[in-house]
Amino acid sequence: MRISKSIPRLRIGTKLGICVGIGVALVAGLIIHEHNTSASIEALTATADRQQAVVMESINTEAMLQRVQVIGRDIRMARVPAQVEKLLGDLRQIAATGRTRLSNIEARSIDQANRERFQALQKLFPEYVASLGEIGKKQVEILSLFGKLDQVESKWVRNVNLVVNSVAFTNLPNFKELEAFINEAASLFKDARTAAWRYFLLNEAAQIRRISSSTDQAVNQLGYARVAAVDKTVVAGLDTLRAIVPEYTAALTAITDAIDAQNLIQADRANPADVGSRKLLGDAIETANATSDAATAQAASAVARAGRIRLAIGAVVGLILLGAALFASFAIGRPIRRIGEVLMELANGNKAVQIPYADRTDEVGDTARAAVAFKNNLERVERLEAEQKASEERAVVERKSTMHLLAEEFERAVAPMTPFTAVCNATGVPAMSVPLEWTNDGLPIGLHFVARYGAEETLYSLAGQLEQARPWRKRRPPPRK
Repeated sequence: MRISKSIPRLRIGTKLGICVGIGVALVAGLIIHEHNTSASIEALTATADRQQAVVMESINTEAMLQRVQVIGRDIRMARVPAQVEKLLGDLRQIAATGRTRLSNIEARSIDQANRERFQALQKLFPEYVASLGEIGKKQVEILSLFGKLDQVESKWVRNVNLVVNSVAFTNLPNFKELEAFINEAASLFKDARTAAWRYFLLNEAAQIRRISSSTDQAVNQLGYARVAAVDKTVVAGLDTLRAIVPEYTAALTAITDAIDAQNLIQADRANPADVGSRKLLGDAIETANATSDAATAQAASAVARAGRIRLAIGAVVGLILLGAALFASFAIGRPIRRIGEVLMELANGNKAVQIPYADRTDEVGDTARAAVAFKNNLERVERLEAEQKASEERAVVERKSTMHLLAEEFERAVAPMTPFTAVCNATGVPAMSVPLEWTNDGLPIGLHFVARYGAEETLYSLAGQLEQARPWRKRRPPPRK
């Protein structure tokens, strides 16, 4: 009440407006501070997120490099050209993705050193992919040379069979000796082929010497056989076999040369590009992580500082709002609540209750004066209701008296004509009148039947039987003259 009396002429809306205005001013100051702080934190967080994106993309690029390395290994392990072509197609797709990814990472990088690293990667990565592409081409060439080697070997086998299975060869007295020389040469052929495959798969330098030694020994064995042969046909067959040896040796040499070229590309181009790319990526990831951690730490510090400032301003705003709440409670809430209690008393019929605050000039006073008017109206309505009730009671008494008079008059008029119906009406038993007899003038005479209480069905059944026995539906009284 004291607070209210200090500002008696202000409306409630004005009072609340003052409280809200003070709160809004303080909250606006808090919002401005939060905006400035949030902008700083957002910038730091964006920097950290950007560097983390660089880290994630760099890790994905590292995984892509591992995939390229696996494709390079699979290319060298492929055994059919179609498999190599498929792997080269995968390599081209990865190369296209890698170029785009590296360009995007460079654009996101903040650190100048990292930007230079990714620029170098954009040069190294295509070189790595191109070197693997050339290795793939060499792989196809090597597989093709092995196919030619198989053809030469098939040619060798056919000619060996022609010589050994010929009649002239079997008629030679020393064919067993010749067959041993030829079989040894064939075994040396296989040994040279095995050495070529081992060199292809394992890169063992000793296999080169083994290939050369095996082919030379094969030529020597065929020479021994030719010296021992005495038949011209057999000698011609052996000369044919000796002519195949240089062709076989040339195919093996071409295979080893292609393998050497492939190894050179791997050592001089692919491996350095792979190692250099991995180092650049590792350094870039380390730098990006350091930058991201620094930005995150700064953002955390800014958040903590903003939290302390927010807490201080919030405490001040809280105190002001608490004061406004107390003002609203004592100056507005309590009077409104008291008027509400008075209205409830009036609603419950207590018209002697006193209505406070009617002298106030604000909305509370308006409400109190409305309650006074409500009380006066209730009293006036109560008086009107009492008068109306007395009038209604007089009207009821008059209606009852009139009804009794009418009933007595009706009873006197009707009683002679219905001596028995009154008994049935009074007792509530069922009764009916059935036209079974007729006067000489053709008028119906009703016979009155009465049954026990609740036996209406008995009367209905009797009426049906009487109507069947003495029907009256088609009988009509004569018209009046």
